[in-house]
Amino acid sequence: MDLTQPTRINRFGALIGLICILMVTAITGCSKENRNILFNTPKQYEKMGLAVVHLNGDSTKSTEEYQHRIGPDDRIALRFLNNFDISAGVTITKQGSAESGVSFLVDKGGMVSLPMLGRVEVKGLTKQEAQVKLEELYSANFKNPSVEVSILGLSVAVQGEVRSPGVYQLQREKTTVLEMIATAGGITQYGKKKVVKVVRGIAQGVEPEIYIFDLRQLDAIETSELILRDKDIIYVEPRDIRVFAEALSPYSSFLTLLSTVTTITVVAINIVGR
Repeated sequence: MDLTQPTRINRFGALIGLICILMVTAITGCSKENRNILFNTPKQYEKMGLAVVHLNGDSTKSTEEYQHRIGPDDRIALRFLNNFDISAGVTITKQGSAESGVSFLVDKGGMVSLPMLGRVEVKGLTKQEAQVKLEELYSANFKNPSVEVSILGLSVAVQGEVRSPGVYQLQREKTTVLEMIATAGGITQYGKKKVVKVVRGIAQGVEPEIYIFDLRQLDAIETSELILRDKDIIYVEPRDIRVFAEALSPYSSFLTLLSTVTTITVVAINIVGR
């Protein structure tokens, strides 16, 4: 019997183990350098234990008072609550309905073409301000008109560790992050409830504001900063185990092959050594 055989096996096993350790270490290091995580923010904020962190923004502004202001490419819908008909000769778009009224596109100059009125400037107006202005203008055609204005097509993107990522319409004012995450199917088992980010301002071409919410804390759930705005991005950051699995994924075939070769080699050495 060759007494050196166990030594050979041990050395071979140690070599394979060393290779695997080096490879895993390299992949892990790579994943830490490039975590495949969107909207990276310093990790120190996660360790501070704060319910809400606000980056790159003016913390003195009150989100609670926020109202969307009409801008170019917005679509507004009009409905007369006292049943006056302005839709004669007007095509109701796919975004308009019997409930929302007839919809009209705001052009690049902030103007909208309306029946009986022609071009009207609505840029910069809130929904309520537009209603007051249009009621005043339509009073020349109707007695005591009551106009309801809706702003259509407002949306947010939900990304990261949710069950159904995608772009979702803001169906009503003051929709919260929690409500939109629920619409997207909720956070997956791999999502960090303590690192839910809202990124604001990218679509407007300005330096984005980033909110980091720890949804495990009641203070985060109750804050008015949870109210969403048009073109916000919600991002649920993945847990480290998901990041590590994604880092290993490109090497899965190699690791499987390495494991198979190692097993066959060890078995062959055992057989030969008998």
